Amino acid sequence: CWSGDYAWTQMQFDLNAYSGNSVRVRFRFGTDSSVNYEGWYIDDIIVTAAVCDSTPSGTITGTVSDSRGTLNAVIVTANDGAGHTGVDTTASNGIYSIIVPEGNYGLSFHQIDHRDTSLTGIIVVGDSTTTVNMTMQRLPGSISGTVTNGGSAIANVIVSINDFGLIDTTNSVGAFGFTNLADTTYSLSFSHPAYLDTTVSGILVTPGDATTRDVVMKKRNGWLEGIISDTSGALLQNVYVKINNATLLRGIHSNIDRQLSSENQKDSDGSMLLAVDSMYTNSSGYFISYIPWGNYNVSFTKAGFVDTTLSGLTVAYSDTTTLALTMRTINYAPVITSQAIDTATEHAPFLYVATATDANGTTPSLSFSLYPAWLNVSGDTIAGTPPEGASSTSFRIIASDGEKADTQIVSLIVIAVNDRPQITSPDSATATEHILFSYMATAVDPEGVTPAIGFRNYPGWLQVSGTTISGYPPQNPHDTSFAVIAFDGSLADTQLVTLRVIAVNDPPTITSLGIDTATINLQYLYTATATDPDNLVLDVNFDNYAGWLSVTGNTIHGTPPFGSNDTTFRIIVSDGELADSLVVGLIVKSGCVYLPGDINSDSSVLGGDVTFAVRFFKGLGNQPPDSCYLDSTGSYLYVAGDINGNCEFRGSDVTRLVAYLKGTAEMSYCHLFASPPLIKIVRNQTPVNSLQR
Repeated sequence: CWSGDYAWTQMQFDLNAYSGNSVRVRFRFGTDSSVNYEGWYIDDIIVTAAVCDSTPSGTITGTVSDSRGTLNAVIVTANDGAGHTGVDTTASNGIYSIIVPEGNYGLSFHQIDHRDTSLTGIIVVGDSTTTVNMTMQRLPGSISGTVTNGGSAIANVIVSINDFGLIDTTNSVGAFGFTNLADTTYSLSFSHPAYLDTTVSGILVTPGDATTRDVVMKKRNGWLEGIISDTSGALLQNVYVKINNATLLRGIHSNIDRQLSSENQKDSDGSMLLAVDSMYTNSSGYFISYIPWGNYNVSFTKAGFVDTTLSGLTVAYSDTTTLALTMRTINYAPVITSQAIDTATEHAPFLYVATATDANGTTPSLSFSLYPAWLNVSGDTIAGTPPEGASSTSFRIIASDGEKADTQIVSLIVIAVNDRPQITSPDSATATEHILFSYMATAVDPEGVTPAIGFRNYPGWLQVSGTTISGYPPQNPHDTSFAVIAFDGSLADTQLVTLRVIAVNDPPTITSLGIDTATINLQYLYTATATDPDNLVLDVNFDNYAGWLSVTGNTIHGTPPFGSNDTTFRIIVSDGELADSLVVGLIVKSGCVYLPGDINSDSSVLGGDVTFAVRFFKGLGNQPPDSCYLDSTGSYLYVAGDINGNCEFRGSDVTRLVAYLKGTAEMSYCHLFASPPLIKIVRNQTPVNSLQR
């Protein structure tokens, strides 16, 4: 039985009692449950037996040591390469002894803490002893590890082995290492400008082994300070300030979780935020904390104020981070105070004023939603008139302070009332002159009854039959109207229907004569007349008339020259759309009407006639205009100039005219013509209404 710490120990067991049998070797290890150690190590197990050999044997013996003295448990093996071998293990004094047949042998030395060593050419002579001593080299050891701050690796840490002058620097993952170290106890120093210098002593290096030593360095501290105030600028005392490490520790085991201080707070996913420090602000709203450099989340809590957290605050080593924080008072949601049930009456104006209070003293903003279309919103008021058939409904009130809100559904009970009928037929219509007009009155009643229909105040040309009023608009009708009445036995609806009557345009009628007469050499005048049933302004035109006729407005006039024959002309009278026309037959009569002495035909006998005649005879002026045709001679005579009655117009007539004007002579006229009348122009004075087409 072994317990505690022991070096390698060689043990031998006699198996002669089992000679001639097949045996199994079992190693049994027993322990208790109180203390845990590394366990049991077994190595280099050899089973040997005596061999009968007639070859003389010799002995190889010696001492195995290293720089520190003799070596225990070194396995020494002799081998001549011809099948002869021998093995021995050194005792605590380092001595071994191997009996082998004589020959040329090689020796190998193996020990767990030393480099394997071998020799050749060892001559063994029968019945003699060959001494071979061996000095073995101890295996070197190593030290390696990782430097962290408890969570993250630290690069560029200078690691030195005290008193040996060995130095290494950690890489990006915080790793360092030293090799080829003698087996002894070492002391390591760790240095970094952002961390406290750290020394780890008593690191034991054993031969051939790799020693691992991870190191956690503590950060150097910095200052975090601040002043807390409210929104008015007043400094806040007794604000609880809690400084948490910004790094989440996830996957914490339950036993560790129970050990964490109540100062720690748990994140939503169950991870822990480690509280590094906590304190209360003083009467000046000030706090200060001396903590390791790094990034922190700082939470601020005070009754009546909104909890506030500042994330990612950086504290540098040997430096001060200062902050100023304004905390807001807790905002309470508004509370709607207006009633949740109200009533409205069909067709009657309804109005609801929403009211609300806010514990923070602000005036909430009020709005409405989910209301029927007949309601309209204005500020804090919702109003409208329930239409026919409107059912009970609801609307929602929202009271908000800009951050929090209260809502309330208001139930609105709509009370129905009896409604008058409603005329649905149009309130205007159009009729056309001389064409049958018909209008059918229609109406509905909200309660579903059939209203009675009546008419009143309609013109005489309309007649009523049941729900229809009809008739023919007369000539030249005027726009009119009539009233429609719909009655449900209690209430009535009345509608004035405006009736526009479209007049039909009738053609004008020419009323002037269709036959007329004109006399040669006498001025002729014809006035066209017409009537229009629609009393429109008429436009009068003439065409197809003789060249001696001229048109002025609604008249056509002219003097038929000698030789003129009967002729015609056409009258066209238009109202702008329709027209009437009439071809007038014109009978041209011969005649000779003149005034003796009126040579220039100005209807007077004066000195101007003398001048006119003199200029005519001298070839300087026009010929006299008045003449009569002599059937007997087949020629025309200037009868107005024949003053002496000799049926010629000569200079003697001028002499007679002068005498006449002087009062010394009388005028005569040609006996071939009738006695001249006292007027020169006779106009047609027959009344218009006596003319025929």
